[in-house]
Amino acid sequence: SWKNGYIKGLCAKGGVTVDLYFAEGRLQRAVFYGRAFHDDTITVRYKDKTYTLTFEAGKEPELQLPIE
Repeated sequence: SWKNGYIKGLCAKGGVTVDLYFAEGRLQRAVFYGRAFHDDTITVRYKDKTYTLTFEAGKEPELQLPIE
């Protein structure tokens, strides 16, 4: 298994694309891209936490999930 690296371009539900970055076998950063033709909100679950991310229409839609 790889302990360090990244995965780019994963397609997620709702037309969202995800890039994942990890080090020492742990997720360090998750970047979400969307098609912001209109305001949209997505829910992301990671371990025992739930995050709500909002995309705004007309803006370059890139959100980073804080990994704790």
